[in-house]
Amino acid sequence: MFLEDLIIEKLKNKIKNKELIIGIGDDASVIRNDKNYYYIITKDLLIEGTHFLWKYHREDDLAYKSIVVNLSDCISMGVYPRFILLGLGIPKQENRKRIDNFIKSFKIYLKRFKIGLIGGDTVKSDKWVISITMIGVSKEPVIRRSTIKKGDLVYITGHPGLSKLGFEILENSKTIDRKNSAVIQHLKPQLDHRFILRLVKEKLITSMMDVSDGLSKDLYSFIYQSKYGVMIFEDKFLYHPLLKNLNNRIKYFLNGGEDYLFLFTAEEKNRDKIFGIAKRYRVVLQEIGRVIKKNRVYLKTKSGKIKIVKRMTYEHF
Repeated sequence: MFLEDLIIEKLKNKIKNKELIIGIGDDASVIRNDKNYYYIITKDLLIEGTHFLWKYHREDDLAYKSIVVNLSDCISMGVYPRFILLGLGIPKQENRKRIDNFIKSFKIYLKRFKIGLIGGDTVKSDKWVISITMIGVSKEPVIRRSTIKKGDLVYITGHPGLSKLGFEILENSKTIDRKNSAVIQHLKPQLDHRFILRLVKEKLITSMMDVSDGLSKDLYSFIYQSKYGVMIFEDKFLYHPLLKNLNNRIKYFLNGGEDYLFLFTAEEKNRDKIFGIAKRYRVVLQEIGRVIKKNRVYLKTKSGKIKIVKRMTYEHF
C-alpha cells in the first residue's frame, strides 16, 4: 500500500453519523439533511513545486486547474457543484501582478463554470498553496464507486497518459508550445463533464470515479470497496496520436497522472446509446474492459496473455 493510502486509512473516522452517507473513500463526501437533499463536498490542494511550477504555468493556467481538479471530483459523483471555498497561501515577497492576475483569472473561470465563491482564507506561506473546497447539492442519490456490478462494461473518457507526456515535453523543451495537445492537457486539463452529466441524467452509469493518479492505481481504487475486479483489454486501447508511435505507450496509458478523465461502468445493453451520446458531444470514449468476479485488475494483452496490472503512479511521499 502507498504511504498516501496508509495515511488516509489512519485518518478515517469510525464514528457513525446518520447524516453522513459517504465519508472517506470516494471522490467526494456526501451528507444528507432532513429534507433529503444531498450535499456533495470535496477538497483538493495545489502546491507549488508538487503540482505546478511557475516556469511552466501561467496564472490563468493555475486558476483554471485549481477549479477543474475539484470539479472533476463532483462530476464523478454525478453532481454539478454550486459553491466554492478558496484558501490561499502566498509568499510575502510575491509579485503583486502575479497575485492580481491569478485572482482576475479565478473570477473569470468561476463565472464561466457558474460556481459561487462563498468564503475562504489567505495566509503567508513559503510557497504558493491553493486549497479549494467545492460543494454541490442534489435531490437525487449520487453515483458511487462501490456500485460497480459484475458484467458491466468499463469506459474511460479521453486519452490516459497524455498529461504525463505533456509534462515531459515541458521538462525537455526550451520553449513552451501551448498548441501541443499534450502540453494543453497538462497545463489546462479538458473535462468532458457535459457528456458525463448527460449520461447521469439518462441513468446510464452504474459506478464512476475520476482518473487523476494514473489509470492503474485508480482502477484499484475503483474496485476497492467492492467484491469485483476488472479485466482490461490492450487491443481496445485508443492512444492519442502523440502517444501512438512510442514504444512504451502502454506505460503512459496505465501509469500516467494528472489526466482528470472519467472512469465509469455501464450495462452492456446501453453500449450503443452511450457511444451515440459521446458522438453528439464530440467526446473521445474508450470501452477498455469489463467487470469480473475476481477482485483484482487484469490486462489481456494483444497476444492473449492475462497479466495482473501493478499499481503504478506518482507517489507524494
